[in-house]
Amino acid sequence: MPVSIAALAGVSDREAGLASGLINTTQNIGGAVGLAILTTVSTTRTDNLLAEGTDRLSAVTDGFSLAFWVGAGFATAALAVTLLVLRGRDLQEAEVAPAPLG
Repeated sequence: MPVSIAALAGVSDREAGLASGLINTTQNIGGAVGLAILTTVSTTRTDNLLAEGTDRLSAVTDGFSLAFWVGAGFATAALAVTLLVLRGRDLQEAEVAPAPLG
């Protein structure tokens, strides 16, 4: 909910439906692409370690570990971009502005 509120701040009533649809679509596509990337990272790392002769359990664990670190890196980058792009002033102005009655 806070993501939707922040994303829709400053959007006119006429464009609110479009903006909301874009937010939901972006979240779904982002999740699918993110999962595909992390699966590829994990599988590639596991396959490379198995090819080098590492036992299966260690290879799978190392592959998952690398995928989790890559995911943490994506989350950190997303947080940094959010903090740089989203300005508190914009959100405060949107909260103060009265909604039109008609």
